[in-house]
Amino acid sequence: MKIDFAKIKERAMKITELIARHGFFACLVLFVLALALGSLIFYRFNILSQTKEISEAGDSFLLKRTVYNEVLDFWKGDEEAFNQADSKIYLNVFEPRLTEE
Repeated sequence: MKIDFAKIKERAMKITELIARHGFFACLVLFVLALALGSLIFYRFNILSQTKEISEAGDSFLLKRTVYNEVLDFWKGDEEAFNQADSKIYLNVFEPRLTEE
């Protein structure tokens, strides 16, 4: 079975000529296809994901108090470091300074 590139090129040219002649309808068909594909993706990833029940989480949620306190202490340390950085005064390099010679 040999591929005839001349026939493929001829058919492609006929299709592009048909699309060029009927540009409005071609745009309309492409718009409807894009709308259908967008609706399908929205339904698949938004609607179906909300209706499925989450079974991996289990029945209850257990919070370890020691781990929770460690995380809070870590966050408090970060907040203190952030507040200390705010109080430091830096020199303004764009402000002219008087120098003694």
